[in-house]
Amino acid sequence: MKYAIFYQDNSNALKKIATYLNEKLWDSKVFSLEKNLDEIVAENYIVLIHTNTAVVPAVSLLLIEESICNKIYVCCTNCFDISDDYRRVLSKQIEPFVPDKTVFNGVFLCYEEIPKEILKQIDAVSEYDPDNPNIPAIKNKYKEALGHPDNSDLENILRFIL
Repeated sequence: MKYAIFYQDNSNALKKIATYLNEKLWDSKVFSLEKNLDEIVAENYIVLIHTNTAVVPAVSLLLIEESICNKIYVCCTNCFDISDDYRRVLSKQIEPFVPDKTVFNGVFLCYEEIPKEILKQIDAVSEYDPDNPNIPAIKNKYKEALGHPDNSDLENILRFIL
């Protein structure tokens, strides 16, 4: 197999990315990070994760550590921060887990739409704390992340891998 695509089941955005990549990449297969992943051999691992806390999920680090591949690509969705600084923080967490003979091709970041439940919680906070300086910034990020990952994100992820 040329590409093994792993994603977190709890994210519709990651499922969307996994499905898109599986359709576009020749000889690929999609796997859930929550399933048994023993001994999956592929030329390339594509690991799709979501984090807003700058902490890479342990299940993905374990997968990377036990990988049987030549190259690893990590794509991360985030609701608030897709900066180069955030990318470096994630890369530094991942690098120690990459096997010696495997090439780590870095982290690609894109926005993921903030769930509406979170926006409701933010609105509730703003009602009892209307002077909270974080509320406008979070609402702006919500607007910025609406509809993501979009077609442009998907194409950029594919370019990152190819």
